[in-house]
Amino acid sequence: MGWTADGKVRVSWQDSGTANFVRVEYPDLAQVLELTDANGPNEVLFPGLPERDRVRLRVTSRVDGVESTATPPSAWFDTWQPAAPKVEDANLPANLSTTVNWSQASSTSARSSKTLAKFDVAGFNLTSAQVGQMVKLTVGVRPAGTVKGALQRWDGKYWRSVLAVPVTKGKAVMYVRAAGRGTKTYYRVAVPKMSYYGLPIETTGSRSFTLAVR
Repeated sequence: MGWTADGKVRVSWQDSGTANFVRVEYPDLAQVLELTDANGPNEVLFPGLPERDRVRLRVTSRVDGVESTATPPSAWFDTWQPAAPKVEDANLPANLSTTVNWSQASSTSARSSKTLAKFDVAGFNLTSAQVGQMVKLTVGVRPAGTVKGALQRWDGKYWRSVLAVPVTKGKAVMYVRAAGRGTKTYYRVAVPKMSYYGLPIETTGSRSFTLAVR
């Protein structure tokens, strides 16, 4: 969980074997997010808290579209609008059963404060392509540094770098040949640590996107 540069909260997680609901609870309201994609990386952005307060993330396991009757795991995290994005240390371990295990840092306050890059765009111009077809990858990231990024593929457990993405002044355009007939693959673009006018920017991955090859 972390803040984006434009004041939204980013929640990222990985489901394993079953899709789940993620519920974000404020003191006075609750927002139910979409049913997540099983066995795929997920990320949701939602507006920041109206004031300094705590937010609770609750994950509910689902089987065949039916919500579990078990008490859903949840955890509270202190969060507020910072001058720079902040990352909370939280982990939702992979679990192939219908029970979701939730673990959190020993303290509800953040153990680190990091500044992340912001992706304005990262993705292919197509979501489906024929095998051998060239698809266009466009990247726009801030701060507008010149770095060697990477196109990464989700292998079900880890993000694996598959191609170098040269980013010049925050921009990159390149063409990638679609491969793997009958597959649907999750991708993202990652940029390495950089320094922007003396401010350290941490390694950052974009929101995931998919390409189906027919």
